[in-house]
This record gives sequence, structure tokens and C-alpha cells, in this order.
Amino acid sequence: MQFFHWYIAPDGKLWNELAREAESLAALGVTAVWLPPTYKGNAGMEDVGYAVYDMFDLVEFDQKGTVRTKYGSKEELVNAVKHCQRLGLQVYADVVFNHRIGGDEEESFLATPVKQDRRPQRHWLDSINFRRPEGVGGSNEQLASRRQKNASACHLPKLQGFDGANFGICNDR
Repeated sequence: MQFFHWYIAPDGKLWNELAREAESLAALGVTAVWLPPTYKGNAGMEDVGYAVYDMFDLVEFDQKGTVRTKYGSKEELVNAVKHCQRLGLQVYADVVFNHRIGGDEEESFLATPVKQDRRPQRHWLDSINFRRPEGVGGSNEQLASRRQKNASACHLPKLQGFDGANFGICNDR
């Protein structure tokens, strides 16, 4: 169960709320809870956690004007997680490794420019390993044929209003 949402008040009460509600969740049959990022975000106590400032600040250091995060203190987090685990609830923390918006200053880095027509032209499905043991879900040839059929059923319209971004829409027809 996702135990957070984007608009939680930055009052530092989420970890205590989780500890309080864990028994009720377990009694309802919930087996796992998904927590928001527990590290420091760029906006300190106001940050949801996805504008990563310091992935190694697990509510320990005074950075961005605060020690705690929007959700509470380290002690409250540890207590809530241990309580959930005692009740048999699995706990998953959301960690997004590629979010790097929260630095203090701009950094320079080297990049190699590549012309658009020189980039490898591969379909995204090519990167997925569709091989299965023979006899499981059909032969590898049957799976490859299904993959090709599904790929040709995908239409990639250009949707306006999203900065010209392309979004893939696949229809199961």
C-alpha cells in the first residue's frame, strides 16, 4: 500500500502516523507499505523527496535548513519501520537514483555531441529479453512473433500540450 501522497502537510507526522496505523493495516490484510523517499530533498521540510539533495542524508544532518524531512525525524522513521516489521509488514522506501535536481550549484561536465542521424535506431522492445525456457508460455519463436505483433500494434502519435513530447499508446487489437 502506498503510504503517502504528494500533498502531505510538511508537519513531520507521517512516520508517527505509520507507526500508529500499522496494526490496523496488518489487520486489514495489507502485507507491505511503500514509503516516500526518506532522504533530504532540495526544499528541505517542504520537499516531497523527488528533488534529491542528499541521498546519504537519511534524516541526520542539518541541511537545507532542517534535520528532519517533511515526514519526520530519523528516530520516528526507524521506530515506524521496526514496528511495521514486527507486525509482519514489508516496508519499501522509494529511492529514485537518477533524480539530481537538488544541487547547491551548477556543475560542468563533458558531453560528446552526436548527430541525430548517427544515433542507433533501435526499438525500445529490442532491449527486453523475451527468451523463456522452452515450453513456458510457448516457444521462443512464438514469443518473438508475439513481440513483433505487439510492437506493430503500437502507435506513436504526437500529443500537443506536453512540450511536443511523444507518448506511445499501444492498443491490444
